[in-house]
Amino acid sequence: METQIQAAQAESKNAAVIRVTSYHRKDYDHFGIYLGQEHHRPILSSIAAPFPSTATGKCGTMDGLPVEIMQEICGLLDVESCINFRQVNRWTRAVVSSMPQYRAVATHALECLCAVLKTGLGSAFTFTDLYDCLCSSTCIGCHRQFGTHVYLFTMVRYCRSCLDDSTNQDALRIINAIRFKRITNHQVDSLAMPILKFRALAGRYNSHQNYIWHRKRQVMVNHLQARRALQFTNTPMFLDTGNQTKEASYMPWIATVTMPHYNLATSITMAGLACKGCARNADRFRSLQQFKGHLMNKTYTTNQFLNHVQSCARAQKLWRASKNGKLSVDHLISKFVKNGGLAVTGNPLRYSYNSQ
Repeated sequence: METQIQAAQAESKNAAVIRVTSYHRKDYDHFGIYLGQEHHRPILSSIAAPFPSTATGKCGTMDGLPVEIMQEICGLLDVESCINFRQVNRWTRAVVSSMPQYRAVATHALECLCAVLKTGLGSAFTFTDLYDCLCSSTCIGCHRQFGTHVYLFTMVRYCRSCLDDSTNQDALRIINAIRFKRITNHQVDSLAMPILKFRALAGRYNSHQNYIWHRKRQVMVNHLQARRALQFTNTPMFLDTGNQTKEASYMPWIATVTMPHYNLATSITMAGLACKGCARNADRFRSLQQFKGHLMNKTYTTNQFLNHVQSCARAQKLWRASKNGKLSVDHLISKFVKNGGLAVTGNPLRYSYNSQ
């Protein structure tokens, strides 16, 4: 009994430490594909749940199958096919909506689900793929930070540092599909190793130190996937990687979208924790270059963050000033933190309010 009380007290203290010393980097939501709540509002009430009325429709020979078998079958369907099957009638809607994978993704990773469908990757992944990514948390590149963004070509998580790191560009580089020379669309589709084709969304994306606009819905491919697929062909095909436009060769943010982490044990989602202490002097930065590689850009899982606080003097100072979470420390927090990394106007065009 005493052990349980001590565990509850420790958990309560950890929650208070996180509340006082951490914040969410809202600007990271705008680095990649960002659709926003206005886009999702019309479907929020129906995307994750079946209709309240009783399903009376039939589905042919599948009517006799147990629901568990139907869920297994739906789990093998790609995202686009599964959604189409869900729209057949109320019975199929109820079956798909009862899938744990579908329900978790539609509830907690709707931004990623919509991005997959809008970019034409709905036939490349299953809801199980999206669910596995939702339940993961660590960056696949460094295995140290929280993976704030999902790279849609491979459905794995990356942190901001790895997406900005030039050493990863061979795996993350994106090129325009028209850079295929001496190869037709039919030949691309018939390759032994298929190449995922991604229809980029027009919008604003992060590029190294600033935001740039991508204005065309061009068809893009992953450079590494394309190169590997073409090396198994006997036809004289090659990739022309020269003369890349700025829009076609910039950082891979155009194929990323944010996704929270879903904790299976607690059924709680977490979007990554940034340290208020590390961002204490963010308002003093005068150039975008000062932000690159700074500790304030790192995000952590819950356990990683609690370990980080132990070695962060400024975070510990905030904790002491709060009297163990009892007092507000808003007067010690920078404007950068209060706005979640966004500019004062809410426009994420710059990292700092003083940057030019």
